[in-house]
Amino acid sequence: MQVFKFGGASIANIDRIKNVAKIITEKATSPTIIVVSAMGKMTNALEKLNAAYVSKSEKINEDFQYIKDFHYQLVDALFESSHQIREVLNDHFVEMEWLLEEEPNPNIDYCYDQIVSMGEILSTKIVFHYLQSEGLSIKWLDVRDMIRTDNQYRSAGVDWDATTKAIKHNIGKNIENLPLIITQGFIAGSSENFTTTLGREGSDFTASIFAYALDASSVTVWKDVPGIMTADPSLFDDARFIPSLSYTEILEMADAGAKVLHPKTMRPIQDKSIPLHVKSFLDPDTKGTLISDQGPADYPPLIMCKTQQVYMNLSPSSFDKPLHFDMLFEIFKRYNTSINHIQRSAINIYVCFDENRQFDALLGELSQWFNCQHQKGLTLVNIRHPNEATILKMIDGKETLLEQKSKQVYKAIFKSL
Repeated sequence: MQVFKFGGASIANIDRIKNVAKIITEKATSPTIIVVSAMGKMTNALEKLNAAYVSKSEKINEDFQYIKDFHYQLVDALFESSHQIREVLNDHFVEMEWLLEEEPNPNIDYCYDQIVSMGEILSTKIVFHYLQSEGLSIKWLDVRDMIRTDNQYRSAGVDWDATTKAIKHNIGKNIENLPLIITQGFIAGSSENFTTTLGREGSDFTASIFAYALDASSVTVWKDVPGIMTADPSLFDDARFIPSLSYTEILEMADAGAKVLHPKTMRPIQDKSIPLHVKSFLDPDTKGTLISDQGPADYPPLIMCKTQQVYMNLSPSSFDKPLHFDMLFEIFKRYNTSINHIQRSAINIYVCFDENRQFDALLGELSQWFNCQHQKGLTLVNIRHPNEATILKMIDGKETLLEQKSKQVYKAIFKSL
């Protein structure tokens, strides 16, 4: 049993959908669970639709029509005019219309999960029917019947016992007769059978959940890069390919901001020593990067960047309101905001975190306890295994707001790259 995960870029257009079909035909030589994301930038489009819905914007019909047109145009190019896929899509769009006609739920995160999750449902239905038309024996399954979570919308916590049982039950009764099963990444279902999501870019995590539950032989994440790189190649021209990494190293990289894998992906497969391959869907015959228990003896400098950061300087607003880390962390937790970096002096606490839609409310509560000074739009850079040449090249010509250096890690906050 193996698990394949295909992201939105791999199915963004007609040619890429056909390419995915070719990869599955050639590489899925044993029973395979295929996890698929929403197509292209469709999650962004659905987020825009959701924003229009909760704000009751006049653009809601325009945004919804764009989503329908995108999928229908793909279908027109991939299938005969009589194919049932059009009816399938139409049924889903009618369901969305009913939802959009209702008054928005006061919990806007709930609204987000019900609307944005449709991207994965639509994409997997299209890819499933196309693979069938290419002669593959394949079954479509709804991941919401298998991955069970709590009600923390937009960042749901997995109920591992219920999930493992549900996956084994649903996969077990299908995989013997149909060696290929396709399902959705990113989304899940609560105990009350409402749709939840696992966090933005959570499809990698979905693949590792299936691998864990099924004791898979391997996971392959198909990307538009040859594998893991020493830095983001869109930001650094000298980024180099890394043939192998340990679980620990990729966990550190993901936590520091590497975007190639979702930060939660590694824990489940590390627990069972399941190897993970990061390979290119553009060149599927290359080996890609292997992530396993073993890594190289020495690593080159690895550069991770987190953009759109807020850098905040906190000091006590009065002598009877001292600085307490526990209280600070509790406030950030209430606003579902993770701290990416924190430092303390005798008087001040310095924090760096992702800017998000709850920033104003977070700032309001922090201001009740602290004097708060902040700057937005910054970049947090983490260099693992740094050397002097890499650090000097990184800081050249940049305004540095904070810097921290050790043998293993160099961190800095810049106004821009």
